[in-house]
Amino acid sequence: MGKNFEGTLDQALEGLKKMAAEPKPSPEMMKIEADVKAKEAQRNADAQDAEKDRIAQDLQDQRAHQREMEKIAADERVRIAEANAQAAVDQHRASVETARDQFVKQSEFDFKRWEVEKQAETKIAVAEIAAQATLDAAQAKAAKAEARD
Repeated sequence: MGKNFEGTLDQALEGLKKMAAEPKPSPEMMKIEADVKAKEAQRNADAQDAEKDRIAQDLQDQRAHQREMEKIAADERVRIAEANAQAAVDQHRASVETARDQFVKQSEFDFKRWEVEKQAETKIAVAEIAAQATLDAAQAKAAKAEARD
């Protein structure tokens, strides 16, 4: 353990001697180096800020694009729903018109049938009356002829 400590102490002394032997930069040089380092740090900070701003703008653009796509999709769903509703209305209208047309045709047919039946009943009634009149006339003639005899 003592040797390790002595070795470490020797190394530390060596390092201090080397540092003492190196020439110290002038205060002007140190200021220039500090300014260069400060400017480089500022450029790095500005670059990081610019990157953060670019990422934030990209994210904002993506969100705006996503909202636009959602709006387009919602508009398309509305358009499809409106088209489906209009198709249902048109189909219902066509069904109602078909039913109305069928009702009108059936009503016309039923009326004509009723009219033909009434005309036939009237002709039968007229014929029966005429037949009865003929029969009555024949019976009256026969009764008259019998009464003369």
